[in-house]
Amino acid sequence: MRRLMLILVLALQECLAAHAQMMARVELPWKEDVRNYLVIPMGEEGMLMATISDKSSDGRRTLRLSHYDTDLLLVKSDSTQLDRSMDFDEYLYDDGRCLVVLREMGRVLLGPRKVIGDDIAIVTYIPSTREMGVVNGKYPENASMGILSAGNGIMAFNSVKRYFGYIGMVDLSTGEGQVLDPGISGGRRKECYVLRTMVVGDEVLSLVRTKKGTHLVRFDRQGVRKSCVNLTPDITQRLLTASFSEKDGSLLVTGTFTNHKKKTYDQGIYFGRIDGDRLAFIRFYNFLDLQHFTEYMSSKGQKKVERRKERAERKGKELVVNKLVTSHGLMEHGGAYYYVGEAYFPTYITTSTGFSTVTVFDGYKYTHAVLVKFDADGNLLWDNCFPMDPTFKPMRVIHFLAAGFDGKNVNALYPDRRLLVSKLFSDTDGTVVQDKQKEVMETGDEDEDVKKAKDTETAYWHGDNFLVHGTQIVKNNATGERRKVIFINKYTIE
Repeated sequence: MRRLMLILVLALQECLAAHAQMMARVELPWKEDVRNYLVIPMGEEGMLMATISDKSSDGRRTLRLSHYDTDLLLVKSDSTQLDRSMDFDEYLYDDGRCLVVLREMGRVLLGPRKVIGDDIAIVTYIPSTREMGVVNGKYPENASMGILSAGNGIMAFNSVKRYFGYIGMVDLSTGEGQVLDPGISGGRRKECYVLRTMVVGDEVLSLVRTKKGTHLVRFDRQGVRKSCVNLTPDITQRLLTASFSEKDGSLLVTGTFTNHKKKTYDQGIYFGRIDGDRLAFIRFYNFLDLQHFTEYMSSKGQKKVERRKERAERKGKELVVNKLVTSHGLMEHGGAYYYVGEAYFPTYITTSTGFSTVTVFDGYKYTHAVLVKFDADGNLLWDNCFPMDPTFKPMRVIHFLAAGFDGKNVNALYPDRRLLVSKLFSDTDGTVVQDKQKEVMETGDEDEDVKKAKDTETAYWHGDNFLVHGTQIVKNNATGERRKVIFINKYTIE
């Protein structure tokens, strides 16, 4: 009997330990035919892979769209020719339509800056009909494109030009774009930051922060400003980041905030609702009030923070910590709303050469993640924070973590070079149900090993399925041959 029980326990442990399984894989040879690529999850419609050819002919490159189903089987492949200067900029999948924006990329200036021309191409793909379309247009040169929002024949986004924030808008039928000035009193050269832009019906809505507060600015679809309302004239906290979604005629907004009047370090998260031109409510939550927020620190560091927090409370004050946190978009599931953020800090390398010392940027180090569940009134239902320690330090701020739902659990995973870290949280109270620290991102062939992986990213797909993609060097143990590939793995949380 004891032997039988031991066998059952070991079998259960093995089952729990292997809860993230690779179900399918797609490979492309790296740098043989592909110059750059995008992987775009389209939910239960499958996945779209966009590639630009490495070699050009007659000043043109081939853009190819490959539509795969949820088993990563090829559904359709289509292509078009674009000018050789065009490269990927932004993309959006929303309401059964995928938009891929390419722009004219010119020479590299000093540092990471590039000269961006005014030529753009908007590629549309409809997965239900498997139709592809291309519209060529113009958008002001060297004006950036932020997170896209589209509807009613227009596309809108945050835009930065010459270090100042604007609202960008493009007509999807003609491809013609323009930058819109928020036009808020206080002057362009003072504090004026566009936090987020969204297309709602016939309007473009934008949240803009100035020294006087956070404003809701409305434009019509021709780019004419209709109204501007200060939502937070009596609120001392400053909103630093924002993402919002439309729900029953209202806007739900979340992001990070600070209590500091000038500095832009994140000190907590917020959740609010906008009804028309009125802020119905907004609730703020200090990072230090969240569970396990300091767990990534050493035990000595955690105790130091606790002592400082206790001293501040005895004096009737609130202790805050200054962090850099990149926020994901607001997620909705089962009538509740979820905030996901990832904390990071910049790292530097200092070297001495003769009589001079040189300090250079060495990428961003990620430390931990924040997961919070809210109800529709902004009340915090549960929260959890957990350490992240990817060895890869990106040179730009990215999202390592991908999160999704399977009904009773919140699933989260992130890559660490050739390894995968995954966690399952109870949707009832946020406790960790399963925690698999490392799983090798295999190729599906027992005779092969992944020797190196680079630029690995994750994306939530649908249900309990995730996509993991990047580049790998794979070795065949039988032949000793190595190959460098672009890979896309489908993982299912079981």
